[in-house]
Amino acid sequence: MHGKWEEVIQLYKSYPKVQSKKLTHAKDTTLHVAISISNENTVLELLKAMENENIESILDMKNNSGSTPLHLAAALNMPLACREMAQLVPNLVMTARNKNGETPLLAAVIQGSKKAFFELEHSRPKNMEGDLTHCRREKDGNNILHFAIEGEHFDLLV
Repeated sequence: MHGKWEEVIQLYKSYPKVQSKKLTHAKDTTLHVAISISNENTVLELLKAMENENIESILDMKNNSGSTPLHLAAALNMPLACREMAQLVPNLVMTARNKNGETPLLAAVIQGSKKAFFELEHSRPKNMEGDLTHCRREKDGNNILHFAIEGEHFDLLV
């Protein structure tokens, strides 16, 4: 929270148990906080510091709004972080849903995060290519097209 990300990265490497700790009232992990208030390079360093056996559970951790770190990275247009997380846990792109029933791909569209959107779209697991449920919000059925038009993010419709 104080911008001492070099120290945080070292703690992350030295004490893997801190990677899964909830730090805020909103139940954000270190990774959630880094995505929200840091830069993409810091997020990438934190991802590199994770232990392989913990990666899936950490990337699947949700805060109070039900958002995973991938939701936040998508909404805040961090394409490299999105690519890295999608490579580490491919199913998150299509199966992780927040409390509004939105996938990370939808979060990118809603916020007009073009680079993150295209990165996630290209990162979809190949065995799920015909499945378009990740393109629709569960709560009301609105889909990528609705959100792109509503937000006037017409460049996402290419």
